[in-house]
Amino acid sequence: CFSVEVGGCVSLRHPPKSVQDRGGIIVFQFLKSRKLDWTDYRGSSIPHADIEALAEAELIEIDLSGSTQLHTLPLDALQQLTTLESLKLGGCPKLHSPPQCVCVLDGARTLKFIRSKEYDVSGDPSVTTLDSHLAKELHTAGVRCVRATGCQNLTHVDGAGFGAIASLTSLELGECPALQWPPVVITSRGGEATV
Repeated sequence: CFSVEVGGCVSLRHPPKSVQDRGGIIVFQFLKSRKLDWTDYRGSSIPHADIEALAEAELIEIDLSGSTQLHTLPLDALQQLTTLESLKLGGCPKLHSPPQCVCVLDGARTLKFIRSKEYDVSGDPSVTTLDSHLAKELHTAGVRCVRATGCQNLTHVDGAGFGAIASLTSLELGECPALQWPPVVITSRGGEATV
């Protein structure tokens, strides 16, 4: 059996109605893997009550990728899902919180940002610069820590932009051999020393 149909079960609490309505394979995946596939979610927001109803499920992943109409998430409710390990938000262009620079990260890093305001791109070979646009997005989102350690292709960090983020307490840039600014003598001292 790779599909479970539970439509019309008005007294059923688990899975929640929002999952039941998706039907078939989505319900099966939810029950078996503790993963919720809400890709291409059609609404502009997810009701707080829908997230609260998921608390019993002990979910490990929610995938909202490609939800082009989604602009609001109940972030406080999502933080209460203590078993959640991954929140995928790629392809949600109208979503402003978390910012787009966070939405494009993998699900674990996105959730880490929501919970701790830590932006972590460590080891990502596609990171070549931490520019002023990124600094502005992270400033607006209240970032506390930026980790870009081990980014082999990172060449430049906008010092003025990141220096202006009042909430930023740590900027970790170690082991980035192509980094031209700030100099290695500063980045090798660690996050707090770099800020």
